[in-house]
Amino acid sequence: MTDALAQRMADRLKALTEEERIALNEGQIAESERQHAAFTAAFAEGRCSVCGDGLDVFDEKTPCLHWFLRPAGVKKKHYPAVAQAFGMMSIQSWMRWVANEGGWAKNIADTADDDHVVQVGGRSSEGLRPPSASSSLRPVLFMKVSSVIDSSSPAQGRAS
Repeated sequence: MTDALAQRMADRLKALTEEERIALNEGQIAESERQHAAFTAAFAEGRCSVCGDGLDVFDEKTPCLHWFLRPAGVKKKHYPAVAQAFGMMSIQSWMRWVANEGGWAKNIADTADDDHVVQVGGRSSEGLRPPSASSSLRPVLFMKVSSVIDSSSPAQGRAS
């Protein structure tokens, strides 16, 4: 986000009345709840709520957040395309939703320890599956989210 865009957004928010701010916040909360409900339902079915494909599907032409669950074919070189398409805020939110599917805040590493590895789902001979209480096999995100974007990427720091 550029400084000029951030300033325009700040000016617009300052110009809103209290009632408009409340309505805007309520609308955003409702939209977030709708998106999370769609995510939860799709994830339970083994589908991605973003692209609609199975969590085990990889199509190099269509970057998607579920690539962080490492379906067959995804390599580290593919992650910048996801960052370019979605931005770090969307990636972080989605990854927290995935981590919380196995239990509230159980799999989230929101600490200063950047080398902590987050476990988010399960692999079996049938492919990727959402984590469950009985699942003992879990793939691991093998890299820090912040390392997905290098300093030359135009998507760095972009809010979605």
